[in-house]
Amino acid sequence: MFDLEGLWVRVFLRHEGVGMRQAITTQPSSARLGHWKNGPLRLDAMAGEQARGTTSAGLIRLALNRSLFTLMPMARGRQPEPEPPVTGPARRIAIDRLREGLAAIPKWKETRDARPPEFENWKSRTSQSLGAAFGKGHDYYWKFTTLHFCVPRMVFPGGRNWVPEDVQAFDRDIAKAEALLTDALAEIDAIEGEGTLPAPPRPALQGNAVFIIHGHDEANLHRLRDLIEKRFKLHPVIMKWEAGKGRVMIEKFEQEAARCKYAFALLTPDDQIVATDGEYTQARPNVVFELGWFYGRLGRTNVAILLKKGTELHSDLDGISQITFVESVEEKFLDIERELQAAGLLST
Repeated sequence: MFDLEGLWVRVFLRHEGVGMRQAITTQPSSARLGHWKNGPLRLDAMAGEQARGTTSAGLIRLALNRSLFTLMPMARGRQPEPEPPVTGPARRIAIDRLREGLAAIPKWKETRDARPPEFENWKSRTSQSLGAAFGKGHDYYWKFTTLHFCVPRMVFPGGRNWVPEDVQAFDRDIAKAEALLTDALAEIDAIEGEGTLPAPPRPALQGNAVFIIHGHDEANLHRLRDLIEKRFKLHPVIMKWEAGKGRVMIEKFEQEAARCKYAFALLTPDDQIVATDGEYTQARPNVVFELGWFYGRLGRTNVAILLKKGTELHSDLDGISQITFVESVEEKFLDIERELQAAGLLST
């Protein structure tokens, strides 16, 4: 038995019934088992003997007799790692080329000829794109590079004669290439779409929808709702009165708020705060959070603060204009009307 482990060797193969000699380079992983690009290759002949081996390319005959073929020791060492797939824009280009390559196959099915330079360019480009998209160690790359699109044989000067057997081999391999590229692109689409769900439709903006941010002052909440709905003929949106639809709280807020063109923040003295410098009252934290959300979405020109007297304004809101009332928001009917007119929700 030849001791081939860890040794690069060059093996000449004779395809059974074809008469073709092909040289390949391999580094067997054990004394009995080698590997070449067409699949596993058994090297189990004694010196000077004829041996049969089987690869995915079909039945071959190995001749280890020195007078016919040779084992040529080359550099010792491990086989280099295959090139990894590319990333970023280069990967996108490779994927686009794979789609182009798949789209070109119907044309090749009509020509049934692997000899034109245009076909050779397609084959080379597709092979490179598979290597770039998946890496040259991937099955897609290796399976494609083993497709001959003809009957392997010696090519003499003057070109290849295209015989019926070549046409049959071409038809077989182009069908394999089509199936391979279809599977490869389907895998790419599945990976790129993994873990993602279609985005829910964004609620349409309602031209007369006005969101009311509020705390615990139910009386002024109802008064403001009536002003908006009955006096100004607009549509008030109050989150707690909207259907839940199985949504979590933040999801419900975002979806209901997203369809509004304007918002009123009703800041009332709901929380009693005890500090080192005294006691004071301020609005609920959720009111401040929602106010900030609307500032970010609609801008300050489409949000109005209705501040009840005795409510300490958060320092982050210092300097921002507000409408201050004593007991009832109805006291500021005209101010509220002007804000809605400025926002284009009411005619002047």
